[in-house]
Amino acid sequence: HTRYISVTGVQTCALPIFRIAEDDDETELPHLRQLTIEDFIKRISLKSHEAALTPFFANKRILITGAGGTLGQALAKKLLKCKPHDLILVDHDENRLNAITEELSHQDLYVRIHPYLMSIRSKSTLESIFAHHKPEIVLHAAGLKHIPLVEENPASAFETNLLGFRNLADVARAHQVRSFVTLSTLGAHHPQNLLDALKHLEETYTLALDAVERHKPQGTQFIPIRFGNIAMSHGSVLEKIQHQIDNLRPITLTHPEAERSFHCLEDLVNLILESLLYHGHYQGASRIDLKSTRLNSSHTDISRMPSSA
Repeated sequence: HTRYISVTGVQTCALPIFRIAEDDDETELPHLRQLTIEDFIKRISLKSHEAALTPFFANKRILITGAGGTLGQALAKKLLKCKPHDLILVDHDENRLNAITEELSHQDLYVRIHPYLMSIRSKSTLESIFAHHKPEIVLHAAGLKHIPLVEENPASAFETNLLGFRNLADVARAHQVRSFVTLSTLGAHHPQNLLDALKHLEETYTLALDAVERHKPQGTQFIPIRFGNIAMSHGSVLEKIQHQIDNLRPITLTHPEAERSFHCLEDLVNLILESLLYHGHYQGASRIDLKSTRLNSSHTDISRMPSSA
Protein backbone atom coordinates (compact mmCIF):
# COMPACT_ATOMS: atom_id res chain seq x y z
CA HIS A 1 0.00 0.00 0.00
CA THR A 2 1.15 3.54 -0.66
CA ARG A 3 -0.01 7.01 0.13
CA TYR A 4 0.35 9.81 -2.38
CA ILE A 5 1.26 13.46 -1.85
CA SER A 6 0.89 15.67 -4.89
CA VAL A 7 2.30 19.20 -4.86
CA THR A 8 2.59 21.33 -7.97
CA GLY A 9 6.21 21.58 -9.06
CA VAL A 10 7.42 18.94 -6.61
CA GLN A 11 8.35 15.40 -7.59
CA THR A 12 5.79 12.87 -6.35
CA CYS A 13 7.05 9.72 -4.63
CA ALA A 14 5.56 6.75 -2.83
CA LEU A 15 6.27 5.94 0.80
CA PRO A 16 5.30 2.51 2.12
CA ILE A 17 3.04 2.56 5.19
CA PHE A 18 5.03 1.82 8.35
CA ARG A 19 4.74 2.15 12.13
CA ILE A 20 7.21 3.47 14.69
CA ALA A 21 6.94 2.32 18.29
CA GLU A 22 6.74 5.14 20.83
CA ASP A 23 9.88 3.99 22.64
CA ASP A 24 11.88 3.30 19.46
CA ASP A 25 14.24 6.12 18.47
CA GLU A 26 16.29 4.08 15.99
CA THR A 27 13.69 2.98 13.44
CA GLU A 28 14.94 3.64 9.90
CA LEU A 29 12.47 5.19 7.50
CA PRO A 30 11.73 3.06 4.44
CA HIS A 31 13.12 4.29 1.13
CA LEU A 32 11.03 6.51 -1.05
CA ARG A 33 10.43 5.22 -4.54
CA GLN A 34 9.25 6.83 -7.71
CA LEU A 35 5.63 6.32 -8.64
CA THR A 36 4.93 4.13 -11.66
CA ILE A 37 1.86 3.79 -13.85
CA GLU A 38 1.15 0.45 -12.17
CA ASP A 39 0.39 2.41 -8.98
CA PHE A 40 -2.59 4.00 -10.73
CA ILE A 41 -4.08 0.75 -11.96
CA LYS A 42 -6.59 -0.50 -9.43
CA ARG A 43 -5.54 -4.10 -8.97
CA ILE A 44 -8.39 -6.57 -8.65
CA SER A 45 -8.24 -8.51 -5.41
CA LEU A 46 -7.98 -12.22 -6.19
CA LYS A 47 -7.24 -15.17 -3.99
CA SER A 48 -3.71 -16.33 -4.74
CA HIS A 49 -2.79 -19.98 -5.15
CA GLU A 50 0.87 -19.22 -5.72
CA ALA A 51 2.02 -21.84 -3.20
CA ALA A 52 0.61 -24.55 -5.47
CA LEU A 53 2.62 -23.46 -8.50
CA THR A 54 5.96 -24.99 -7.50
CA PRO A 55 4.77 -28.59 -6.98
CA PHE A 56 2.75 -28.39 -10.21
CA PHE A 57 5.55 -27.11 -12.47
CA ALA A 58 8.53 -28.72 -10.70
CA ASN A 59 10.51 -31.12 -12.90
CA LYS A 60 8.30 -30.37 -15.91
CA ARG A 61 9.56 -29.73 -19.44
CA ILE A 62 8.04 -26.40 -20.44
CA LEU A 63 8.19 -24.63 -23.81
CA ILE A 64 7.48 -20.90 -24.15
CA THR A 65 7.06 -19.16 -27.50
CA GLY A 66 7.63 -15.43 -27.66
CA ALA A 67 10.03 -15.97 -24.76
CA GLY A 68 11.84 -12.70 -25.47
CA GLY A 69 8.73 -10.55 -25.19
CA THR A 70 7.42 -8.81 -22.09
CA LEU A 71 5.01 -11.59 -21.13
CA GLY A 72 7.23 -14.45 -22.32
CA GLN A 73 10.15 -13.23 -20.22
CA ALA A 74 7.96 -12.76 -17.16
CA LEU A 75 6.54 -16.29 -17.51
CA ALA A 76 10.03 -17.75 -17.88
CA LYS A 77 11.31 -15.93 -14.79
CA LYS A 78 8.34 -17.04 -12.71
CA LEU A 79 8.60 -20.64 -13.87
CA LEU A 80 12.33 -20.74 -13.15
CA LYS A 81 11.49 -20.33 -9.44
CA CYS A 82 9.32 -23.46 -9.68
CA LYS A 83 12.38 -25.58 -10.58
CA PRO A 84 11.24 -27.09 -13.89
CA HIS A 85 13.37 -29.80 -15.50
CA ASP A 86 13.75 -27.85 -18.75
CA LEU A 87 12.76 -24.43 -20.05
CA ILE A 88 12.65 -24.36 -23.85
CA LEU A 89 12.64 -20.75 -25.05
CA VAL A 90 11.50 -19.95 -28.59
CA ASP A 91 11.76 -16.49 -30.13
CA HIS A 92 12.75 -14.94 -33.46
CA ASP A 93 14.42 -11.86 -31.88
CA GLU A 94 18.10 -12.59 -31.31
CA ASN A 95 18.84 -9.85 -28.79
CA ARG A 96 15.83 -10.49 -26.56
CA LEU A 97 16.27 -14.25 -26.65
CA ASN A 98 19.92 -13.89 -25.72
CA ALA A 99 19.09 -11.49 -22.88
CA ILE A 100 16.50 -13.74 -21.21
CA THR A 101 18.69 -16.83 -21.72
CA GLU A 102 21.67 -15.21 -19.99
CA GLU A 103 19.52 -13.86 -17.15
CA LEU A 104 17.90 -17.21 -16.43
CA SER A 105 21.17 -19.12 -16.74
CA HIS A 106 22.79 -16.90 -14.10
CA GLN A 107 19.84 -17.17 -11.72
CA ASP A 108 19.69 -20.96 -11.62
CA LEU A 109 22.54 -23.27 -12.64
CA TYR A 110 20.48 -26.45 -12.37
CA VAL A 111 17.46 -25.77 -14.56
CA ARG A 112 18.34 -26.54 -18.15
CA ILE A 113 17.70 -23.61 -20.48
CA HIS A 114 17.36 -24.30 -24.22
CA PRO A 115 17.07 -21.19 -26.44
CA TYR A 116 15.84 -21.58 -30.01
CA LEU A 117 16.17 -18.66 -32.40
CA MET A 118 13.40 -19.42 -34.86
CA SER A 119 9.96 -18.55 -36.20
CA ILE A 120 6.92 -20.68 -35.45
CA ARG A 121 6.22 -20.52 -39.19
CA SER A 122 8.78 -23.32 -39.57
CA LYS A 123 6.88 -26.53 -38.81
CA SER A 124 9.89 -28.75 -39.51
CA THR A 125 11.97 -26.94 -36.89
CA LEU A 126 9.13 -27.23 -34.37
CA GLU A 127 8.93 -30.97 -35.10
CA SER A 128 12.64 -31.31 -34.35
CA ILE A 129 12.39 -29.37 -31.07
CA PHE A 130 9.39 -31.36 -29.82
CA ALA A 131 10.94 -34.68 -30.79
CA HIS A 132 14.17 -33.83 -28.96
CA HIS A 133 12.84 -32.19 -25.77
CA LYS A 134 9.35 -33.72 -25.44
CA PRO A 135 7.78 -30.70 -23.70
CA GLU A 136 4.86 -31.42 -21.37
CA ILE A 137 3.49 -27.87 -21.22
CA VAL A 138 3.42 -25.25 -23.98
CA LEU A 139 2.75 -21.56 -23.32
CA HIS A 140 2.16 -19.78 -26.62
CA ALA A 141 2.90 -16.06 -26.23
CA ALA A 142 4.37 -15.40 -29.69
CA GLY A 143 2.68 -13.42 -32.42
CA LEU A 144 2.24 -9.96 -33.92
CA LYS A 145 0.39 -7.68 -31.51
CA HIS A 146 0.37 -4.10 -32.85
CA ILE A 147 -2.89 -3.40 -34.65
CA PRO A 148 -1.59 -0.74 -37.12
CA LEU A 149 1.30 -2.97 -38.24
CA VAL A 150 -0.99 -5.98 -38.53
CA GLU A 151 -3.39 -3.98 -40.70
CA GLU A 152 -0.52 -2.84 -42.94
CA ASN A 153 1.01 -6.33 -43.16
CA PRO A 154 -1.91 -8.76 -43.39
CA ALA A 155 0.08 -11.54 -45.10
CA SER A 156 2.73 -11.58 -42.36
CA ALA A 157 0.06 -11.44 -39.68
CA PHE A 158 -1.82 -14.36 -41.23
CA GLU A 159 1.36 -16.45 -41.61
CA THR A 160 2.53 -15.83 -38.03
CA ASN A 161 -0.62 -15.47 -35.94
CA LEU A 162 -2.68 -18.15 -37.65
CA LEU A 163 -0.51 -20.52 -39.71
CA GLY A 164 2.36 -20.34 -37.21
CA PHE A 165 -0.05 -21.00 -34.36
CA ARG A 166 -1.58 -23.95 -36.22
CA ASN A 167 1.90 -25.39 -36.79
CA LEU A 168 2.61 -25.19 -33.08
CA ALA A 169 -0.76 -26.61 -32.00
CA ASP A 170 -0.62 -29.50 -34.48
CA VAL A 171 2.93 -30.45 -33.49
CA ALA A 172 2.05 -30.25 -29.78
CA ARG A 173 -0.95 -32.50 -30.35
CA ALA A 174 1.08 -35.01 -32.38
CA HIS A 175 3.65 -35.22 -29.57
CA GLN A 176 0.97 -35.60 -26.86
CA VAL A 177 1.81 -32.47 -24.91
CA ARG A 178 -0.10 -32.47 -21.62
CA SER A 179 -1.30 -28.83 -21.69
CA PHE A 180 -1.23 -26.20 -24.42
CA VAL A 181 -2.08 -22.60 -23.48
CA THR A 182 -2.61 -19.98 -26.16
CA LEU A 183 -2.78 -16.38 -25.03
CA SER A 184 -5.55 -14.44 -26.72
CA THR A 185 -7.16 -11.01 -26.43
CA LEU A 186 -10.47 -9.69 -25.14
CA GLY A 187 -11.10 -8.34 -28.64
CA ALA A 188 -11.48 -11.89 -29.97
CA HIS A 189 -15.03 -11.96 -28.58
CA HIS A 190 -16.28 -9.33 -31.06
CA PRO A 191 -13.47 -8.74 -33.60
CA GLN A 192 -13.14 -5.13 -34.72
CA ASN A 193 -9.86 -5.44 -36.63
CA LEU A 194 -7.63 -8.01 -38.33
CA LEU A 195 -5.69 -8.84 -35.17
CA ASP A 196 -8.86 -9.62 -33.24
CA ALA A 197 -10.23 -11.66 -36.15
CA LEU A 198 -7.08 -13.79 -36.30
CA LYS A 199 -7.24 -14.33 -32.55
CA HIS A 200 -10.88 -15.36 -32.90
CA LEU A 201 -9.91 -17.98 -35.50
CA GLU A 202 -7.05 -19.11 -33.26
CA GLU A 203 -9.45 -19.59 -30.35
CA THR A 204 -11.91 -21.49 -32.55
CA TYR A 205 -9.19 -23.90 -33.67
CA THR A 206 -7.98 -24.29 -30.08
CA LEU A 207 -11.44 -25.18 -28.80
CA ALA A 208 -12.01 -27.60 -31.66
CA LEU A 209 -8.79 -29.44 -30.84
CA ASP A 210 -9.69 -29.47 -27.16
CA ALA A 211 -13.09 -31.00 -27.90
CA VAL A 212 -11.42 -33.84 -29.82
CA GLU A 213 -8.56 -34.39 -27.37
CA ARG A 214 -10.81 -34.36 -24.29
CA HIS A 215 -12.14 -37.82 -25.10
CA LYS A 216 -8.67 -39.39 -25.33
CA PRO A 217 -7.00 -40.98 -22.28
CA GLN A 218 -3.78 -39.05 -22.92
CA GLY A 219 -5.28 -36.15 -24.84
CA THR A 220 -3.82 -32.66 -24.82
CA GLN A 221 -5.63 -29.92 -22.90
CA PHE A 222 -5.98 -26.89 -25.19
CA ILE A 223 -6.70 -23.73 -23.22
CA PRO A 224 -7.26 -20.27 -24.75
CA ILE A 225 -6.86 -17.46 -22.23
CA ARG A 226 -8.15 -13.97 -22.96
CA PHE A 227 -6.77 -10.86 -21.32
CA GLY A 228 -6.35 -7.13 -21.92
CA ASN A 229 -3.29 -4.94 -22.32
CA ILE A 230 -0.22 -5.39 -20.17
CA ALA A 231 0.65 -2.18 -18.36
CA MET A 232 3.96 -0.76 -19.60
CA SER A 233 4.76 -3.68 -21.87
CA HIS A 234 7.06 -2.88 -24.78
CA GLY A 235 5.12 -0.74 -27.26
CA SER A 236 1.98 -0.47 -25.11
CA VAL A 237 -0.26 2.59 -25.14
CA LEU A 238 0.70 3.37 -21.53
CA GLU A 239 4.37 3.38 -22.51
CA LYS A 240 3.50 5.89 -25.23
CA ILE A 241 1.55 8.05 -22.75
CA GLN A 242 4.41 7.85 -20.26
CA HIS A 243 6.83 9.08 -22.94
CA GLN A 244 4.51 11.99 -23.79
CA ILE A 245 4.20 12.99 -20.12
CA ASP A 246 7.96 12.78 -19.58
CA ASN A 247 8.52 15.09 -22.54
CA LEU A 248 5.71 17.49 -21.56
CA ARG A 249 3.81 16.70 -24.74
CA PRO A 250 0.02 16.48 -25.15
CA ILE A 251 -1.45 13.05 -24.43
CA THR A 252 -2.81 11.31 -27.52
CA LEU A 253 -6.36 10.01 -27.05
CA THR A 254 -8.19 7.98 -29.69
CA HIS A 255 -11.59 9.03 -28.32
CA PRO A 256 -12.73 10.75 -25.11
CA GLU A 257 -14.81 7.71 -24.12
CA ALA A 258 -12.38 5.04 -25.32
CA GLU A 259 -11.68 2.33 -22.74
CA ARG A 260 -8.77 -0.08 -22.47
CA SER A 261 -8.32 -3.07 -20.19
CA PHE A 262 -5.04 -3.41 -18.33
CA HIS A 263 -3.24 -5.98 -16.24
CA CYS A 264 -0.22 -5.55 -14.03
CA LEU A 265 2.37 -7.95 -15.40
CA GLU A 266 2.94 -9.78 -12.10
CA ASP A 267 -0.79 -10.37 -11.61
CA LEU A 268 -1.23 -11.59 -15.18
CA VAL A 269 1.60 -14.12 -14.94
CA ASN A 270 0.16 -15.55 -11.73
CA LEU A 271 -3.33 -15.77 -13.23
CA ILE A 272 -2.11 -17.56 -16.36
CA LEU A 273 -0.08 -20.13 -14.44
CA GLU A 274 -2.81 -20.67 -11.84
CA SER A 275 -5.31 -21.22 -14.64
CA LEU A 276 -3.36 -24.33 -15.59
CA LEU A 277 -3.74 -25.69 -12.07
CA TYR A 278 -7.52 -25.63 -12.03
CA HIS A 279 -8.58 -25.82 -15.65
CA GLY A 280 -9.15 -29.57 -15.45
CA HIS A 281 -11.76 -29.13 -12.71
CA TYR A 282 -14.16 -27.29 -15.01
CA GLN A 283 -15.53 -29.73 -17.57
CA GLY A 284 -16.49 -27.91 -20.75
CA ALA A 285 -15.29 -24.51 -19.51
CA SER A 286 -12.42 -24.37 -21.95
CA ARG A 287 -12.03 -20.64 -22.49
CA ILE A 288 -10.77 -18.53 -19.60
CA ASP A 289 -11.36 -14.74 -19.48
CA LEU A 290 -9.03 -13.02 -17.03
CA LYS A 291 -10.40 -10.01 -15.15
CA SER A 292 -8.69 -6.71 -15.82
CA THR A 293 -8.82 -3.06 -14.82
CA ARG A 294 -10.41 -0.62 -17.26
CA LEU A 295 -9.12 2.92 -17.75
CA ASN A 296 -11.23 5.51 -19.55
CA SER A 297 -9.47 8.08 -21.72
CA SER A 298 -11.29 10.90 -19.93
CA HIS A 299 -10.72 9.29 -16.50
CA THR A 300 -8.70 11.29 -14.00
CA ASP A 301 -6.30 8.33 -13.68
CA ILE A 302 -4.86 9.16 -17.12
CA SER A 303 -4.07 12.74 -16.14
CA ARG A 304 -2.60 11.62 -12.80
CA MET A 305 0.00 9.34 -14.33
CA PRO A 306 3.40 10.29 -12.94
CA SER A 307 6.34 11.67 -14.86
CA SER A 308 9.64 9.83 -14.61
CA ALA A 309 11.56 12.86 -15.80
